[in-house]
Amino acid sequence: MNNTPPTPLPPYQIHPQGFFPTQTAPGVAVVAQVPGGCERRLIMGPESHLSGHGKMWEYYHFIVDFAPRTAYALRDSNCTKTVVYSPGWWNDERFGFSLHDTPRTMQPLANIIFAKYGLTLSHYEKRELPNIVAEQLDFGEGYHLSKQPKTWLHHFRKHVTALAAPVAPIGSLYDILIVRRGLPKKACDRPVRCGTAAMRRALPSAFFDEAEVFLKAHGLRYQIVVLEEQGMKEQVRLFAQAPVVVAIHGSGLSNLLFSPQGSALVEVGVRGNKCYVTLSGKMGLGYAHAHNHAADKGFSSEIQKLVLKALAHARITFPRTQLGTTSDK
Repeated sequence: MNNTPPTPLPPYQIHPQGFFPTQTAPGVAVVAQVPGGCERRLIMGPESHLSGHGKMWEYYHFIVDFAPRTAYALRDSNCTKTVVYSPGWWNDERFGFSLHDTPRTMQPLANIIFAKYGLTLSHYEKRELPNIVAEQLDFGEGYHLSKQPKTWLHHFRKHVTALAAPVAPIGSLYDILIVRRGLPKKACDRPVRCGTAAMRRALPSAFFDEAEVFLKAHGLRYQIVVLEEQGMKEQVRLFAQAPVVVAIHGSGLSNLLFSPQGSALVEVGVRGNKCYVTLSGKMGLGYAHAHNHAADKGFSSEIQKLVLKALAHARITFPRTQLGTTSDK
């Protein structure tokens, strides 16, 4: 696993005429003079792809795969315009990279995260690098499924949390954040995938009813949220304030990028992969997993114990916050 940060940016190279027949290596900034100021230029090579050939309009792949490395590359930019050149067949060759052309779009998020830089995306269609000069965005093989360098991820947390300000101090509003994942738009017609609580896209209502009873009995403050009903800044605030997050595996856990170091995640049920184990480690979070059988039993004793242990971990990290005082015994 490579945690070595990219090479620091050298002094800007000014190219008044714009286009040149070469490209630069990662970490070499390229700035072109344009009417009204300057324009930063970056490029994604033909070999670039997201984790598991994911799609740009999928929340995890945008917010964890693409945005941190782009924000880090732009960290010292003073330009109000930025162009990212990308292969037109990018995203597993079935979807264009251009955010506004995709069926489901991350354009609103891009507008928030990269507003300062005026980010736009430009296709090149041939299966070769275009005749432009631009800084390469690093899509190294070792950076997939949350394995990007900590430097990128921690810079992104700071950048986006600042955009979501004001953020309440951790533990000041609640002890436990429980994510109630939104239901599919269409009724499930595939029982083999949706017939049990462990394999459903959303946990059953009984899980949350039992969680409320348990947490109230222990004097713990909690909030149950459906992230699909929240804007990006609201989601950032929710995770940035939460000492402990309880959730089923899903793209909403990409928001762990905004959780403070020392908080904790209890992931419930089926894990499609261990990307949130890795992401928790990168962001300095505690992590526990309640296996499938525990989710089938609702807010089971196994999950209860994991939640209390996670809260005990948070109390050690944040001793001066107003966290719940229940015992984890």
